[in-house]
This record gives sequence, C-alpha cells and structure tokens, in this order.
Amino acid sequence: MHVDIKSQGFEMTPALRNYTLQRLQSSLGRIRDRARHVSVHLSDENGPRGGVDKRCLVAIHIAGGAPVVIEDTREDMYSAIDRVSKRAMNSLMRRLSRTHARRGRESRRPAMDALANTDEPA
Repeated sequence: MHVDIKSQGFEMTPALRNYTLQRLQSSLGRIRDRARHVSVHLSDENGPRGGVDKRCLVAIHIAGGAPVVIEDTREDMYSAIDRVSKRAMNSLMRRLSRTHARRGRESRRPAMDALANTDEPA
C-alpha cells in the first residue's frame, strides 16, 4: 500500500507524518493489501485564526472501483486523523462486501439459467 501525504496551510512535521501513516496502517489492518494507493490531504483551513478548521481527507484507491473518500474536520489535526482512520476501515469494509456480494449474485445467474434450460422439453 503506497501512502501519499500532503499538507496545505501549515508545515508538515515528521511526527505528524509518522502518526498519520501509523494510524492508517493499523486501522486498515488485514485489508490494507486491497488498497493500492492512499492519498491523504491535511489542511488548516483558517490558518492562524484557529477554530474547528483542521481538515483530513483520505482517498483509498482500490482495484476495479472508484476510490473510497473519507473526510473530517476537527479542532485538532490528530483528532481529525483518528476519526478518519476509524471511518476508513468501516467504509472500505462496506465497499468490499458490496463488491463481493455483487460478484456472488452474478455468478449464480448463469447457473440458474443453465438449470432452467435443461428442464425444457426438446
């Protein structure tokens, strides 16, 4: 899993970069191999004015589908990263289970059609 971390409106510290990487890797856990590329955008919307303006946006690119995008804004950047990391796992699991369910349904239809055709008299 390749992770690309970018910041806007503030200087990225090595500690924040490492924290972001560790949180994503630990939260995605065993399914992180399904993620081909992860883009993380951290931004401070209001700059020095403060407030609830620390934004974390994560886009998880998986094979054969649109990216899973999760976003959160908090007063503290670490809180925003924590929240997005937790939501990323749930969102990715939901997407993968939907994809798996669709594949299962498609594979049953041809088998059912074949059975239906054998019952018809020749």
